Amino acid sequence: MDNIWDTVYVGSLNGALDFTQLTRHNIQTIVTVMTKPIPDGFHYSGITYHWINARDHKDQHLLTYFPKAYDIIDDAVTAGTGVLVHCKAGISRSATIVISYLMRKLQKPYEEVRQFVASHRPTISPNEGFIDQLRVFESMIANCEYHCTLISKL
Repeated sequence: MDNIWDTVYVGSLNGALDFTQLTRHNIQTIVTVMTKPIPDGFHYSGITYHWINARDHKDQHLLTYFPKAYDIIDDAVTAGTGVLVHCKAGISRSATIVISYLMRKLQKPYEEVRQFVASHRPTISPNEGFIDQLRVFESMIANCEYHCTLISKL
């Protein structure tokens, strides 16, 4: 598992099951982005588990999960506790979720955030469908920034 920003980590399923690593990084929240959640028998006390049901496929819609994931991740960051976002290999699905979080949190464009995340975890490689969704999300953030500013001045 790799620290990406503040208390946010990206990793694989193996990392999510490694109690030593979880303890070392004060992971108290785990977001699993896979077709199946981590079974209850593999849950550790003191860790809150969340599940996003997603395949690593270009037709998988992750965009609809970005707001929920943002809230989960940001709650952990605000609390100062570690949050691990993982998929099977820590390459595509989990990277996509963390990129979306940082795009919104830092108000930065997709490419800048992708490069930043890759500088901390070089193996990331969101699939083409996820990249398209991140680019749509980038437009949504930009439009919201403009429209939300206008609305707040009314």
